[in-house]
Parts: sequence; C-alpha cells; structure tokens
Amino acid sequence: MGIISKDFSSDNVKIAIEILGKLSHLGNDGTGLAAVNKKLEIQVKKVPREFSKFNAILDGFLELELNPIIGEIRFATHGRPSLENTPPLSDCKETIFVVMEGVIKDYASKKENLLDKHHVFNSRNDAELIAHVIEEELQSNKDLEKVLLNTANYLDGSYASIIISSSFPHLISIIVNNSKLYIGRNGEGDTYYVASELDAISKYISEYMILNRAIALIAPDKLKIKSLDGKKIDVNFRNINLFSEHRIPGGYRFYMEREIYESPLALRKAMIVHQKQYLELISRMILGAEKIYLIGAGTSYHAALLGGYILRELAGISANVIDSTEFPYYALKDVTPGTVIIALSQSGKSTDIIRAISKAKMYGASIVGILNQLGSPLMYASNLYLPIGVGLEHAVPATKSFLGQLLALYKITFKTAEMNNTIPKEKIREFQDMMHALPALIEETLSIVAARIEEIAKELYERNSMYVSSRGLNFPIALEGALKIKEVSYIHAEGVEAGMLRHGPKAVISEGFPVIAVMPYERDAREDTYSLIREIKDLGADVTIITDTGDMIADKLSDKVIKIPKVDKLFTPFLNVIPLQLLALHLGILRKTPIDAPRGLSKYVVL
Repeated sequence: MGIISKDFSSDNVKIAIEILGKLSHLGNDGTGLAAVNKKLEIQVKKVPREFSKFNAILDGFLELELNPIIGEIRFATHGRPSLENTPPLSDCKETIFVVMEGVIKDYASKKENLLDKHHVFNSRNDAELIAHVIEEELQSNKDLEKVLLNTANYLDGSYASIIISSSFPHLISIIVNNSKLYIGRNGEGDTYYVASELDAISKYISEYMILNRAIALIAPDKLKIKSLDGKKIDVNFRNINLFSEHRIPGGYRFYMEREIYESPLALRKAMIVHQKQYLELISRMILGAEKIYLIGAGTSYHAALLGGYILRELAGISANVIDSTEFPYYALKDVTPGTVIIALSQSGKSTDIIRAISKAKMYGASIVGILNQLGSPLMYASNLYLPIGVGLEHAVPATKSFLGQLLALYKITFKTAEMNNTIPKEKIREFQDMMHALPALIEETLSIVAARIEEIAKELYERNSMYVSSRGLNFPIALEGALKIKEVSYIHAEGVEAGMLRHGPKAVISEGFPVIAVMPYERDAREDTYSLIREIKDLGADVTIITDTGDMIADKLSDKVIKIPKVDKLFTPFLNVIPLQLLALHLGILRKTPIDAPRGLSKYVVL
C-alpha cells in the first residue's frame, strides 16, 4: 500500500496502519512501513511477524508527520520470515525503499548479476532486486520515468511494487508487471491511495483505477502512467460510490470461493517462484537415491499420488507413495542412508508429517520439503525445499495450494526426466509450454463450468452419499474431489477407482445414487469407463460426467455433463479438479455448512 498527500501529516501513518490491517489476510510473515519525514529522510518500521505484533513496535511513530508512506504485509516466497527479509527493502545506500507483492522471475541469476556489479544484498527477498536495479539505473540515467521502464522490462515476473526515494522525496513510483494494483483518490483530489486490493482503500477514496502492466509516477497534484512499452496511458478514474467493503475482500462470500477463483493468478506466480538451481539439486538427489518415498496427508497425499504417477511415466523413477500418518508404522523400517523422502505439506507443520520425517532422518534419509509456508518446521527439517508460492490460504479445504503442489511436482519431474534422458528435450520444452498455458486454461474452465456446476449442485445437495470415480492419472483427482465434498458439504463421498466399482461398491448403487465420473484420458480406460457408466445407469445411478470438449459420447450417457477445455492428458488433473472444487463449494452453500472452517478440522493437524 501507499499514500501520498499535499501535506505532511500524522494522519497518514494512522491511515496506513488501518489499510495494512485490511490487507492482513494476504500474509503473516512480516509487516513494515517506510515514510519520508519533514527533513526528507526515510524512516522505517518493521517486524518479521504477523500484523498483530506490528503496533507494539511503533512507539512514537504514530505521532510523526510523514509523507509519502508505503507499507506491506508479507507472504514469504523468497527468504524465510526474518527481520532482514521483511519489507520495505532498500538499495545499498538506503535511499530507495520498495514494497512488493508477487514474484520476480530468475531471481538468483538477476541477483548474481548485481553482485558482480558490487551491490550488497541484505536479504533473500526478491523484492530487494527492484531497489538495486533502480540504484544501478540511476547511475547513468536521471530520468526516473525511463529508469522505472528499464527496471520493469529487466525484471520479468508477476508482481506489483511501490517505491519511495530520498532522491525523489515528493513522489511515489509504481511498477506493475503481470499483476494488479489499485490507485484511488479522495474527493478533493489532493491525496492518492494505492493498494493491492480495492477493499483496503475504499473507505478513503471517491474514485479509482486499476493498473496492470504499467509504471506510474504519483505526486500530490499529478499522476502520470505509461505502459511497459513506454506508451502513455490515459488517466481514467471510475466512481466508487456504489462500492461497499466486502466480508471477504474481492466480493466473495467465502475464502474458499476466493481461493478457487484466484488459482490462475496463484499459478502464474508459482510458475516463476522456483529457482532452477534447486530444481536441479532435487533432481540429482532423486536420481542418486536408493529408495524414494512421496508422503503427505489428506490433499497433500493425493498430490503425492499424482507425483508418483508422473515420476514413473516421464522420468522412469519408481517412488513409493504412502500416507504420512502410516509412514512411521509401515515404511520406516525400510529407510536407510540413500533414501530420499519428498514430503508434501501446505502448512509445513502438521504433526504427522513432522513425526514421519524426524524419524526417517534418524535412519539416514534425506528430505525434500514441498510447502507453502516458509519458516515452518518442515522447511527447517528439509535438506532441500521448494515453496509452492501460491499465497496464504485461509480456507481449511485446500484448493489453490493443491494446484501449487502439483505444479512443483511436475517441475521436479520435468527436470529429472531431462537429466535422466528419458524424454527428448524438445518434448520437455513442449510440456513446459503446455504447463505455462495452464493459468489461462483454468480461467477458461472457471468461466465455462461455473453456472452448470450450480445447477447440478441444486440437484445433488439433498443426497447423503455419492461416489467420485476415475482411472489412471485422474484417480488421485477423484480422491481429492471426494475429500472436498466430504469436508465442505458433509456429504459422505467416496473416491473409487473406476474398475473397482465392480468389486463391491456397485452393490450400494440404487435408484438416484449419485456417481461423478471423471473421464480418464487413456483410450482403453475411457472405453471401459463408458461401458461401466452404462452398467451403473442400469442400476439407477444418477451419473455426472466431467470430460473434455472433444468427448462426443458423454452427452448420450448422461444429462449432467461438464466439459472442460481439451488439453494433453498429462495436464488434465489441473483442469478436472476445478469442477470438483466448485461442486463441493456449492453443495456446502446449499447445505448451509461453515465453508471455510468445517467442523472438527483445522488448517494443520496437531496431535
């Protein structure tokens, strides 16, 4: 967030604190402010913990007359939660201060280039790059507008940043690259407010505009905006009179709903969060391992199952996939030095995963952690770790974090396959291009299935039991879909491998019993699943089919068909899980359950 007004005022600090509080749902890994005082010096306050701890360190800061002022609530993607990694971050001379939400691409190589030019870094936070690149640019170019454009075009990624400098004390500078930032102004037009969410500043403004790929220079009496290719953008504000602050920022009814719909943006950031050197090191560990285990619980276990499939299919690596709650009892005795355990946990602190890896390390295992929370016990216990980088997830039912875990596993698999020469490099590049298209495809999926999902939910919400079925690569998706329906709607849902329906589960099916069939994409498996659907329909099953737009047979078998964009079978799990997440959400809404906090569940399990 940022504020700039025509006068120095202590009100700016109080308002900044209030705005930060409204952004606190975005992170809990550090809070900080930087502001210009009347001597045109920059003063900084920050704490490497959640927002609630920030007020305790303000001392006399609230009484200072400051202008402009910038601040951030941090979610850690590069650099663990610590004081040195907490924004605002500065250049070598501490004259330029930056706050940033998002991720900068190729952080390690960009940092190395600046180190070669004798820049000194104080953090492992990628936001610090912006301050140093601006510092470097200003050595040869005093035109701040050109400096910002050069910086934006050099630092690729998905981020929004706000900058102040003692060299330009009466300005706020902005760089938005493949992200979003809101600029608002009050009725008098003498104060500008900037934030990553409109809800945070709506109380103080009468009109606003949205920046996407742009730079901006804001003075109290002037706003100048250019696109990243240097073209002038007209300043067109829209009225905010009809806007009201939402219970869930963004206009959503529940955090789960928000997190499903922000999955495309979360994946865009997750695409670039991983540093190449760590993917390579993890792949070396996998290729040199005597035994490999993938472990997780709940949603993380389902991601692990899919990771096992693709490691075997693409990289020729056979990995044992086991629930982390079972691991200490049934797999620990087989762990020896040379064993690699890939441990998945969104929180990084559930007791079952920590217990499993702690015991395995005593037997000589090496740990690769895949997690969403830096600074968690899993991070510290891992020999190597990958952050999934999808942002803070509030709802207990995991949605965007599941996609982030899958993405991390796919990237590890592609690198391992490349190093193991099991797939031609041209094919890997083709897969990577498909992977980078996923955010747009998920956006398309959300737009085309949402209304139909609501209709189907109205027909199913009074049922108390159902099956979710698939095969092959999408069997873990059936398990995940069933878990979401259980968690969110309290309907008993069982994930069943399609062929296994014939071995007992079919006996439960009677007139009107719901079966959700996620069509497999392997040809033989699909043909057999069509046959199975005909069998269970003869028993009275109410079948919902999730398939792709190229499927011409599904409509002949059911009047409940959900069609997603057609993609290579390898990437179908990313799209197939979206209708299941939405269905669970709408079933829960209709059954009036507490969507974000199902009874008896929490975001992580502590025993």
